[in-house]
Amino acid sequence: DLSIQLSPRPSPRASPPVVPSLARDRAEDLQAESRAMTRAAAATVYTPELLASRYGSQPFQVAMRAAEVLSKLGAFGLKLLLDQQRGESSSSAKRRARAVELRTVLTRLGPTFVKIGQGLSTRPDLCPTEYLEELSELQDSLPTFPDEEAFACVERELGFPLDSMYSAMSPSPIAAASLGQVYKARLKYSEQLVAVKVQRPGIEDAIGRDFYLLRGLGFLINKYVDIITTDAVALIDEFARRVFQELNYVQ
Repeated sequence: DLSIQLSPRPSPRASPPVVPSLARDRAEDLQAESRAMTRAAAATVYTPELLASRYGSQPFQVAMRAAEVLSKLGAFGLKLLLDQQRGESSSSAKRRARAVELRTVLTRLGPTFVKIGQGLSTRPDLCPTEYLEELSELQDSLPTFPDEEAFACVERELGFPLDSMYSAMSPSPIAAASLGQVYKARLKYSEQLVAVKVQRPGIEDAIGRDFYLLRGLGFLINKYVDIITTDAVALIDEFARRVFQELNYVQ
């Protein structure tokens, strides 16, 4: 959309006072960009063994996250149980209200559970219409994170100030998703308009911890829940691979 106004942005860090030659400056920028892309590609590969190694040594953090997830989802599940006992579970108005609550709970639990909600929003075989409609809002009605955090993240990954790569950038996101948000920018050297995708701060660590927890739940389901005949761990691994592929902005 070329109607979006691009405004020149000062870098969050001051540019160095010495201006190198254009060729050398461009070569350094390309090298830094290549290093950032290599780091990003290597970091966003789903490996269950790596998750076990990383988060198995963080019992306190994992326990705190497990308590948060179980408390929020448990409270919601208790409301559904009470609705059923009171004979209200078939009420469309009640289902609508609970669907709104579920959307709020998943949003507050973060990107992993937003992705789960997005998946459920496309499954009419699993969810009533009221839930499908409410969870579909997770596709495009997500809050953004602060712009200054996004710009600082781009600088940190590239290793140089924004104004050495871009001559202008939109002051706010043109789109936001569960994993990040998108800005429009103009390249300094070619004047080409580009989309700059920025991941939410700490998202890879948060998603990795959540899938470590979910895999543990999957093992328990496989062992103790006879009614579910599908391999729960395999399903979780497949879903995790897709999410981690989405985290790979280089591909």
